[in-house]
Amino acid sequence: MLVQRGTMRIIDGMHRVQAARLRGELLIEVQFFDGDDEASFLRSVKANIAHGLPLSWQDREAAAERFIRAYPQWSDRAVAAAGISAKSARSVRQRATGDGQHLDARVGLDGRVRGRCCG
Repeated sequence: MLVQRGTMRIIDGMHRVQAARLRGELLIEVQFFDGDDEASFLRSVKANIAHGLPLSWQDREAAAERFIRAYPQWSDRAVAAAGISAKSARSVRQRATGDGQHLDARVGLDGRVRGRCCG
């Protein structure tokens, strides 16, 4: 189970907690995550996509929109970590910002900055 240390909010493992409660367990082992709310949300989405119940299309689009608002410098491929295609991420960006939030440079999945930078 993954827990955001600052808030003690469960990031991943809510069903395991419920199962432990049903078994009468009082303790459960956790791994702490040190990050802000946006970083915690990103981890929860990635964990859910990897092994949780599938997110609905609406949930994935909502996650992508939240990523775009929190990290406008991310490339469409990076936003696609929400479980959508880069093309869909571009559409979500255009809907969310009205103009596609044109930036001269974007940060890719590998952390490298692409595009024009620094004048």
